[in-house]
Amino acid sequence: INFTNARSRVYVDVNEKRPANYSDIHSVQIHWGSRDDYVALRFLGHGKYGDTFEAIRTRDNQVCALKVLRRTMSSYRIRREVKALRNLREGP
Repeated sequence: INFTNARSRVYVDVNEKRPANYSDIHSVQIHWGSRDDYVALRFLGHGKYGDTFEAIRTRDNQVCALKVLRRTMSSYRIRREVKALRNLREGP
């Protein structure tokens, strides 16, 4: 299968509608939390950058996804991953 000319039929122009900072990973501000602020309920899966758990944030009992990043990741990859997750949080 040749995907060279593949083009999405649904979200073909989704990034054109986004502001310029949508993909700017260099301006990402990361505020590191503590694992002590969360209680992991169950393992959801693992990927290239870390493991994901269903968790509860202890200060307000909010159910959330907790991603534990690998220590060997470069600063660039961490920023890219955080930016992607923040964009997904806001929806399409």
